Amino acid sequence: MNIREMTPVDVAARLESENKAVYLDVRAEHEFEQGHPEGALNIPIFHYDPATGQPEPNHQFLAVVLGTIDQDTSIYVGCASGQRSFQAATLMQSAGYERIANVDGGFSGKHDPSGAIVQPGWADCGLPVSDGDGGDRSYSDLLEIAAEAQEEE
Repeated sequence: MNIREMTPVDVAARLESENKAVYLDVRAEHEFEQGHPEGALNIPIFHYDPATGQPEPNHQFLAVVLGTIDQDTSIYVGCASGQRSFQAATLMQSAGYERIANVDGGFSGKHDPSGAIVQPGWADCGLPVSDGDGGDRSYSDLLEIAAEAQEEE
């Protein structure tokens, strides 16, 4: 099954109109804290090694998603430009999630080699943005919720 691609503007409209929908931001925690779509959840698909700066898979990604987001929820998965989120959406689809779309352009937009915007991101479109850790939508809080859900099983 293919992952549907949607623009940030279309995603914002869906988030407004659907009862059970969420924007899942899969960027690293420090990226999320610098700015994210208002109301987004943060579950990073990668962590960055502090010594090397290289991305490493977040081996708890799927467990946290499964422990915090119902499978009947419409999930709009975004990152900075749409590449990490596509990987995350593919993983989620393999775990049984069906109502998934990748946010084409993500938060920061896609750029060509000269730096020109090819696909505007959430921020470029003037959509609602928050900063900080997102409170109960931060990765650390969602990690705790997922752990509690796992203990109850």
